[in-house]
Amino acid sequence: MERRIITTPIFRRKVEKISRYTGKEFGNKAVIEFITKLDSRLNLLLKYPDSGRPLLNRANVKSFLLTPHNKIYYKIYPSRITVPDLIDMRENPDKNPFA
Repeated sequence: MERRIITTPIFRRKVEKISRYTGKEFGNKAVIEFITKLDSRLNLLLKYPDSGRPLLNRANVKSFLLTPHNKIYYKIYPSRITVPDLIDMRENPDKNPFA
């Protein structure tokens, strides 16, 4: 069975929020670039699931930078990779549930 990526509602809401903001501030071209980069990185994650940086305080949770301001967290299971959250690194670090 091939491994697949599962995203949570929290992750999808944050992607939508970032896309709306990016479109408003920088235009549709920037939104397309963001979504393309996200899709590309998630596809790479399927090929190289161990490429992320392991978290010291969470077992089996890894992360990688999507953009200079956005970090994606994920957990690897035998049949799937779950992506629970996308964190804006500019926000208060106390709000990061993975910190």
